[in-house]
Amino acid sequence: MSNEQSKKPASTPHPKPVKPQRPTNTIEKGIKSGEISTKRDNRS
Repeated sequence: MSNEQSKKPASTPHPKPVKPQRPTNTIEKGIKSGEISTKRDNRS
């Protein structure tokens, strides 16, 4: 969390576009692993 926050603001001057990208990255990583994909399906 701290690592990404420190890296993101330095790369992107806009804090708004960075927020939506953070959750998207986690979801994409989870789908690749198939862990979040199943969790999301179960929650739905």
